[in-house]
Amino acid sequence: MFSLEQGATAEQGSISIDLYDSVRNNQQIRTGIWGGEAVISQSGIGYKHVIIPNLAVYGQVAINTAKGADSSFLAGSSYTLMPNNDFAITGNIELGNTGVDNDVEIGIGAGAYFTLPNAGKLNKIKLGGELLFSTVDDTEVGIQLGVRWLPRDNITVDLLIYNDDVSKTTDGALQTPAGIRATLSF
Repeated sequence: MFSLEQGATAEQGSISIDLYDSVRNNQQIRTGIWGGEAVISQSGIGYKHVIIPNLAVYGQVAINTAKGADSSFLAGSSYTLMPNNDFAITGNIELGNTGVDNDVEIGIGAGAYFTLPNAGKLNKIKLGGELLFSTVDDTEVGIQLGVRWLPRDNITVDLLIYNDDVSKTTDGALQTPAGIRATLSF
């Protein structure tokens, strides 16, 4: 939700665009196409496909032919368990190479999300937390805590109050906000 892929894909024919993203500094465009989801972002071009209900596999490549530049790849899977519409648990595992030192990296993540009942005029609000592990540069455990607000069906706003992610875009302090992402879907 904040950094983890979910075990589902975008609805076919839909498009979502990150208008602003300080959570991972990786604005994305996602579209439901070819029976899955295509993703174009600052870090590459990828595709995600659900192979059985709640289990998706995905991949991403970035090719940089400039002299001295590195290319990268990523392959992963995500499983999302939803015992009801108000609670979800997600797990990810990824294998990739971000181009830094050409090292193969492994990422493992888990998240839990709870939809608040009776949000009233605020529409839909989800509380979430994610735990992120990565072998990138001997990084320690990353933690993200935040809120996802859907003021309308086609607008999503993520507000993180704690963002100590493995990309080290923040220093891990309690901040208000520690990260913001705004997404428009149509």
